[in-house]
Amino acid sequence: MNKSKKSVVIDSIFGKVSSVAGYGLVVIGLIGLAVELTSDFDRFGIILALIFLGSGALLVLQGLRVRNRIIRFRNYVVLILNRQITAIDVIAANVSKSTHFVREDLQKMINKRYFTNAFINPATNEIVIADTPWLSLNQQQPQADWDMFTCHGCGATGAKQKDTLVHCRFCGSPIK
Repeated sequence: MNKSKKSVVIDSIFGKVSSVAGYGLVVIGLIGLAVELTSDFDRFGIILALIFLGSGALLVLQGLRVRNRIIRFRNYVVLILNRQITAIDVIAANVSKSTHFVREDLQKMINKRYFTNAFINPATNEIVIADTPWLSLNQQQPQADWDMFTCHGCGATGAKQKDTLVHCRFCGSPIK
């Protein structure tokens, strides 16, 4: 498993665990609050129930943030690799977000190793993925020694040399 796929999988697991734990704490907090409100008034019990509710809500929100980040990552993969869009302002227009948000979001994903061998070129305001065999935009077929592929892991498409095993640049899935 390459570093990119491992980072996305670990983050996904972290998000799911956060959400499940958060929902559990919210349920415990609601039960505790219901018990405290229906029985004798106990200030400590109500405060404890509210702490469970608050911390559960924070964990649920964290899980949702991670899930949304992974969804945005998959959308970026489609735009960058499949449609060969690297200009951050064009990516931003395609995902209906501000250029600043997309630049910061891509940089966070690079820092979290969602994208490996990538950097943002501030001079051109583009994301650059090193060693990506781009096809020219007007080329209908890959060269004779290249095969087109679609990654079964993330849906990215690209080209690779014939009869070689490569890993998806974005998710790390093996491509035969």
